Formats: sequence, C-alpha cells, structure tokens
Amino acid sequence: MAPCSVFHFVFGAKIALFYETLGIRNQKKSEKGIILLRNAYFCAMIIYNTTYQMPLADARDFVIWVHEVMFPRVSEFGHMHNGRLARILSHKDEDTECFAVQFEVESTARLHYWFVKQGKQLGEELLKTFDNRVIGFSTMMEVVE
Repeated sequence: MAPCSVFHFVFGAKIALFYETLGIRNQKKSEKGIILLRNAYFCAMIIYNTTYQMPLADARDFVIWVHEVMFPRVSEFGHMHNGRLARILSHKDEDTECFAVQFEVESTARLHYWFVKQGKQLGEELLKTFDNRVIGFSTMMEVVE
C-alpha cells in the first residue's frame, strides 16, 4: 500500500490554505512534502461514484444503457475497474428512481485522464439518449484502511 498524497484533496489556491492549517507557512517545498506525507492517509483505491435520478418511466432504459453501453466502453478504455450499478433506496420518491454507478481507479490522475478522454463523451451521449430526464452528480471517494 502506497501513501496517497494529500494533494489529491487540495487543488490550486487551496494548497496554501492547507499549508497554513498544518502550520507550515514558511518552509521549503521539500520540507512541506515530507510533512504532507506524514499527515497523508493511506489508500488502496479511488472510487468514482455518480448518482443519477430519473423518472420511473426511464429507469429500465437507463439500466439497460448502463449495462450495454457505459460498462463495456469504460472497461475497454482500461483505466476504470469493477464497474457496478446500485439502486439507491434511501432517497426513494414516488415518481423517480435513483441509481449509483461506481468505478474504481488507481489515482486521481488516471481518473482525470479518463474523464477528459472518455468521461465527457459518455456524459454527452447520456444527455442525447435521455435528454434532461436523467440528472446526476459525481463524487470522488478514497478507500481508507
């Protein structure tokens, strides 16, 4: 198991604020890196989760689309692994259905590469197929052991 950099959680201008929180405002970059590694979490994998909500009438077609279009294309790409689809039970509505699509990826860098090369395309295709009837939001999670 390798240490995951705390930089995975902090982007752009937030890095300086993060340094301040650790009390390492005026140290050299190499010293900051050592302190960040000491404070880093250890992880095995990144989980990329997208939660979708849609009308009941579109739920069956969405499940078919995920299994027949999304999963095969994502697995062909090779960066994302262990794709799974789960129905969300805690946010059950009379007129809508919610699903979570999850993939595992080795790092945020690989996730970003996949998103730029394929993820945007799949999102556009989903929009063309379902118009605005399917909405979603994505979450990046880290397995902490």
